Amino acid sequence: MRKILSLFVVLLLTFSSKAQIHDPVKWKTSVEKISDSEFYLVATAEIEKGWHVYSQEVPEFGPIPTKFYLKDSTNTFQLLGKVSESKGHKVFDKQFNMEVVYFEKEAAFKQKIKLLTDKEITIETEVEFMVCNDSKCLPPTFKKLTFKVKGKAGKKAEKKSQIFDPVQWETSVEKISDSEFNLVSKAKIEKGWHLYSQEVPEFGPIPTTFYLKDSTDTFQLLGKATEQEGHKVFDKQFQMEVVYFENEAVFKQKIKLLTDQEITIKAEVEYMVCDDSKCLPPTFKPVVFKVKGKAGVAAAEGEKKEQKGLWTIFILSFLAGFAALLTPCVFPMIPMTVSFFTKQSKTKTEGIRKAIIYGISIIGIYIVLGIVVTWLFGADSLNRLSTNEWFNLIFFLILVVFATSFLGAFEIMLPQSWANKMDSKADKGGFIGIIFMALALAIVSFSCTGPIVGTLLVEAASKGGIAPVIGMFGFSLALALPFTLFAAFPGWLNSLPKSGGWLNTVKVVLGFLELALAFKFLSNADMVLQLHFLEREVFIAIWIAIFAALTLYLFGKIQLPHDSPLHHISVGRLLLGLVTLMFTVYLIPGLWGAPLKLVSAFPPPLKYSESPYGVGFMKKQKG
Repeated sequence: MRKILSLFVVLLLTFSSKAQIHDPVKWKTSVEKISDSEFYLVATAEIEKGWHVYSQEVPEFGPIPTKFYLKDSTNTFQLLGKVSESKGHKVFDKQFNMEVVYFEKEAAFKQKIKLLTDKEITIETEVEFMVCNDSKCLPPTFKKLTFKVKGKAGKKAEKKSQIFDPVQWETSVEKISDSEFNLVSKAKIEKGWHLYSQEVPEFGPIPTTFYLKDSTDTFQLLGKATEQEGHKVFDKQFQMEVVYFENEAVFKQKIKLLTDQEITIKAEVEYMVCDDSKCLPPTFKPVVFKVKGKAGVAAAEGEKKEQKGLWTIFILSFLAGFAALLTPCVFPMIPMTVSFFTKQSKTKTEGIRKAIIYGISIIGIYIVLGIVVTWLFGADSLNRLSTNEWFNLIFFLILVVFATSFLGAFEIMLPQSWANKMDSKADKGGFIGIIFMALALAIVSFSCTGPIVGTLLVEAASKGGIAPVIGMFGFSLALALPFTLFAAFPGWLNSLPKSGGWLNTVKVVLGFLELALAFKFLSNADMVLQLHFLEREVFIAIWIAIFAALTLYLFGKIQLPHDSPLHHISVGRLLLGLVTLMFTVYLIPGLWGAPLKLVSAFPPPLKYSESPYGVGFMKKQKG
């Protein structure tokens, strides 16, 4: 774009000039020896009086700078640094209305190289430049330059990174006690640059962030990373008050060791540096600490987190149990079960006792399932499996199968012979008969409860420990309570809504939710393998599509195989449709970097993204 604008200026200024192109610059080349293997390639421009050639660095939208197109040769020479130039004149250029640096009479440019061969070599390159006088500019010109160099091969220099980084990080460890330490990260900042605090206002610069998590068996984080006192100033680039550091910044993270062995802790720091005129792009740097001490007792915070996680699993499973109750396979069985207990019980007390045994049997069956899953894989291995890419892919496929089943593509059913056997055993009556009746309920309703139970076990597996047992307890408790209460108090049946198409609607909604959850596991596998196929924007786009389709379904715009004809939308269905519509709209800003705090546990983190800071960040960046 800069070249196009400059050429446009050139055409305007030279429209009335002669057709023959005048070239007021002659180029000469020479070679200066530094050592047997190092040389300067010298390009000297001899400029006619009244004309000038511009520097290699010019402001944006200014004239065409002088530029050399020269690259390393893999086996003959290596460039050392950038092209240097003689001192020019810094003046205000009236034609471009800006301050520029240019050369009059003569300009010398030098490129340092190292030879990688003992043979004489010929180096050919090209220089692009533009010359102007006080009234006009000539079009940009390309000239070929040739250098002949002979010396001795030197050792190839280690190539420095081309990305300028004015911050260098150092790490150290401070001992507090035998088991507690501070991980210290010190940033040394070049003069004129500043690094931002860990806390900045919304829509401000990128804060300094440390990505470090607890380790289950080696160390535990104690609190958040602390920082020294910075400078609170009004930042003109971001138009807000911020805290930043100059010269040096020190950050400390307190940890407690959970092992007696020496450990290496690897973390990552994200930061952004700015000067008074521009900001550099956000940078990620690894920080490593080696710590050795004595194992301490894990702080209570870890136990609280674990308890909180188990309570979350229990509540979600309890709600899932109620959702399963409202499906076509389970809900119609409530009056059938109540009828059975009413006919089989001679007294009301006997009916209540049998109903309680029936409820406990349902809970026991599902808890045994949770125990079996934990026993087969082990309490610790479940958590390890949840971070394995192959198990995440398997979980993804399982949930997709469950979701498509709920959406009506097919039904997942256990063999009919199993249900027949359970029914025949249940007819015998007594305590054993009630247990087999509970088993019959689990088998007959499997096409509806199976996907929900499977999803809960997959999600609980990602937590590890006894989470599968807790999950099955919550699910079965919600499932068993209504059967027990209605069997004990048959008169309550009159308050139940009638079966109908709404039961299938519940099933379909669960199918959409399972499909959305499935992509969480696919995302986990993608991040473990670092394939970057399912980055944050793609994940959010998939969720927007899923919940938009669910919204259309609830509004009656989409019908699925097992749906009854929809003549009108109920108030409940309309309200649920509005909720999913609002949620869909809420997700959309996430495509442009919004944090989406309500669902932050599901999509990939902001840094695993095509554009980690969205369009907003690009607009903030200056210079």
